Amino acid sequence: SDGYEHPLTISHFTSQEFPLVDMFRFTTQGGIVHDKTYFAIKVSSITGVLISLASCKNMSGKKPVVFREINSGFSITAYFLAFSLMSVFENGFQMILAGTLSYWLRVPLQPLFPYVLNFFMLQWGMVSWGHLITVLIPPDNLTIIVGTVLMCASLLCSGLSKPITTEAIYTSKPIALLAGFLSPSRYFIENYTVSDFRCLPEQYGFTKALSQTKFKKTSLDFLHLAMTDQSTRLRHCKGWYYGIIRMFFVGLTIRVLTLLLVQVSYRQQNILRCRCEEWSKYAIFQRGLLVLFFSNLVYASVNLVIT
Repeated sequence: SDGYEHPLTISHFTSQEFPLVDMFRFTTQGGIVHDKTYFAIKVSSITGVLISLASCKNMSGKKPVVFREINSGFSITAYFLAFSLMSVFENGFQMILAGTLSYWLRVPLQPLFPYVLNFFMLQWGMVSWGHLITVLIPPDNLTIIVGTVLMCASLLCSGLSKPITTEAIYTSKPIALLAGFLSPSRYFIENYTVSDFRCLPEQYGFTKALSQTKFKKTSLDFLHLAMTDQSTRLRHCKGWYYGIIRMFFVGLTIRVLTLLLVQVSYRQQNILRCRCEEWSKYAIFQRGLLVLFFSNLVYASVNLVIT
């Protein structure tokens, strides 16, 4: 109408592979976007995959111990919960150290707590998928399968490349569901970039003042980031926690699914326990509660991911 064109729209389709990353390559704002998006995708696709592989090898190496405990009459559910809890502490501590070191090296605009929490939740999602794949894949092919699946999911479903871009995620619920469940890096990247962008002064174009009425959209709108949270358009330097709860529920859903698969796939190893004991009233009640909990968890996770 008045001849104004947002700088983001000029080079919005200059790159066929990484439109979001290359959007601002030759502008001042572009240096910011390019730097933060590339760093986020490298961290999620490399560090996240490595931490998941370490946990998978640990879980795979303990399979003989699991079979021994089953044949000794111990509960596989209790063993899996204990192992999962210990992996959260072990891998979480490693990612907290990595996030703290990264914060010290990069000195981002956001505070330390949301920055490190984002790293912690990345390992929560990555390790959850790693445990699920470990149950389904033989140990000989575990490293190749886990690395390939998680790396491809991080690169293709994170919102930075076609066909699953941030615009597609926010305009299509099926795509949002697919990206939200398959790629933990999808939330990591958005949390990281939005937390920094919303701390920039208004003159950078990512935030606006309450009194500003001429331009209703900011650079976040043209980047299709945080489209369901308009409060990010106002300057705020205390982080952004939109994806944290979603990463937690998705990871928890995958872990409960892993537990259900463990119950099924490891039953044939239970050679000493009487079959009538497996189908006792207590066992049926326990498995029924687990399935009911999993069903409600899936419902909650799906609703969070698509909103």
